[in-house]
Amino acid sequence: MNSYMVIGIAVIAVILILRFFVCKFFYRCKLLNDILQEQGQDKIYRYSQGRIYLLLSIICYYITLGIMTSKGLKPNISIDTKTLDIIIEALQWSIAIFCGYVFGGKGLEVLKAVMEMKKGKTQEPQQ
Repeated sequence: MNSYMVIGIAVIAVILILRFFVCKFFYRCKLLNDILQEQGQDKIYRYSQGRIYLLLSIICYYITLGIMTSKGLKPNISIDTKTLDIIIEALQWSIAIFCGYVFGGKGLEVLKAVMEMKKGKTQEPQQ
């Protein structure tokens, strides 16, 4: 298990180094940085803590789903699926909490509108 940790840390380090060099030349990384930043009261753009946590939660969620997929494709891998199910459920709650924090009242209004559409309610006044 320790060799997997070392390999994982090495892969993450290589990805971060590549990201540093790639982001200097490509527009998409600038777009991602713009999404993760918000304007403060002093008109300076800073990284939003909630947006960073949301991004990390989503990345961890997809990594865990990838592990579950590999377990489904190769059933002889010794991975406990019950533990991964608990992790996935916890990540879903954390994503919901961070979305509520980041999007605030806007997210709640959208959620309310979607739920009303599913129930068949309309915004038009009834006669």
